[in-house]
Amino acid sequence: MGNKRLHTLDTLRTALQKLLLTHPWDDVSVQMIAEAGEVSVGTFYNYFDCRHEALMDLKAELTNVLKGDLIFLLKTYAYSSEKLTILIKYFTLLSNSESTWSYYLYSGSAYSDRLDNGIKDILTCLILEGIKQKRMDVSDVDQAVHFIEAGLFSHAKRGVNQIDSLIDLVLIMLGVSTEERQQVFSIVCPITPLSQLPMSILTSSRPEAIYE
Repeated sequence: MGNKRLHTLDTLRTALQKLLLTHPWDDVSVQMIAEAGEVSVGTFYNYFDCRHEALMDLKAELTNVLKGDLIFLLKTYAYSSEKLTILIKYFTLLSNSESTWSYYLYSGSAYSDRLDNGIKDILTCLILEGIKQKRMDVSDVDQAVHFIEAGLFSHAKRGVNQIDSLIDLVLIMLGVSTEERQQVFSIVCPITPLSQLPMSILTSSRPEAIYE
């Protein structure tokens, strides 16, 4: 894809982000996206067949940004219980941060509304890892993933501050030992280096990102 075409695509994605921060998802039209991006409607259709395709394209791009950030963070921990603790704290703190990412994520009714596959893929990997490490005992992984994802979204969206209680409930359900549960509470979730929305997707790759 040529530089000019890539730049115009990035402009459309940025314009759509601006609209999603001030308008309901279903109210954003092709005309609105074109006007926000200062391009013609015809130019919009050179990149997308419809508004839904543009929304799904942006959803995929922002999913890659947020999950890439989270996975980078999770790799700094050895055990699945630690990683799951960080994941819960990450999304809860993000909800309470009053950031544009918080609005983007929690203006939907579930993580899957704003992220491809929600956070099911990450949760599944963490639980399977915990089972392999013999630190978790789960009979139905899919059911556990659904319960954790739905519960975390509901608690985080309401701004519940009892993070430790939520973590403890989840780890008990996953069969994590009392000793290990007590150890993970002291883990501090670092500040995420996520750029505020709207952001250029072209500059979203930050392999040098450092957590504070």
